Amino acid sequence: MSSTISLPTNSAAASSPTSTAGSCGTTGGSITINRSDDLNTIAGCSTIFGDVIVTGSSLGLNSIELPIALEKITGSLIFDGGNSVPILSISAAGLTSVGSAQSHAAPQLSDLITTSGLAIGNFPLLGLFSFPSLATIESNFLVENNPNISSIEMPQLSNVAGNIDLTGNFEKVELPVLSTIGGGVNIESSSSSFQCPSNIRGATKGSIFNCKGDVQHPAAGQGLQYSNRQLSSAIKKELKRNHLPQI
Repeated sequence: MSSTISLPTNSAAASSPTSTAGSCGTTGGSITINRSDDLNTIAGCSTIFGDVIVTGSSLGLNSIELPIALEKITGSLIFDGGNSVPILSISAAGLTSVGSAQSHAAPQLSDLITTSGLAIGNFPLLGLFSFPSLATIESNFLVENNPNISSIEMPQLSNVAGNIDLTGNFEKVELPVLSTIGGGVNIESSSSSFQCPSNIRGATKGSIFNCKGDVQHPAAGQGLQYSNRQLSSAIKKELKRNHLPQI
């Protein structure tokens, strides 16, 4: 039996910002969600200030539904399943805008290649994520290490200020109104039926464009540049260990 939290739009949020869920956040700070109770505390927020980090380590849920009243996150939105959380679906029906990294919390809590922008990764059972209203990501869009996702569809996404970095086993990527990508593109799928969306290349302002299917080992970050602030602490350690530069 699946368990889903669907958040009401009229719940009161606490007034004092903290480093865990309990308010609508604070500029330069972060909200960490790793229990179902944490989700309830942001139910009254239309805007969350700072980063939102969903680790899911103790959620005890099969699905995550952010409140439909939530329209804007001024910082990053990070979902990291830690390769163990049995989440089947993620949705944010009302969300229209995601910002860029504001705090140092996400790089410490996640080993995804970047923790700036919208990042979804390390969910072994995740089959679906839905952001039907999301139009703007003010940094990167990352999907990494989610082997059960067969399709990535963002019907209203028009602007990604940073990189698009999507890797997995998906058969299709649909970004029909995407018109601007401020950084580069790395889209790799192991599916032989995957075809790169025709509108992606023309929207890309960065110098890196890699978009292909039938890749034996899809890898995030191929050729892309991420600033030091955007890199997770685990990736920074790897770069240092191999004597590679941090941008």
